[in-house]
Amino acid sequence: MAEFMLKETDILRALAGYRPQDAARWSTKAEEAIQTGIQMSQEGDAFHACEMIDDAILIYSVMVKRQA
Repeated sequence: MAEFMLKETDILRALAGYRPQDAARWSTKAEEAIQTGIQMSQEGDAFHACEMIDDAILIYSVMVKRQA
């Protein structure tokens, strides 16, 4: 669990430093999270699917706020 949380912390730190020129990279990460979430949902893992979709929403929310 600690390893997972450290990984998530690294991702959040990187996202906190988001710049508009990073949009393509972060958009790709968000789309990958959505596709993984869809696959998990289809396999019956709704809990983790929701976490993946939540990750994508967070990425897109930061992107929108930084574009304004």
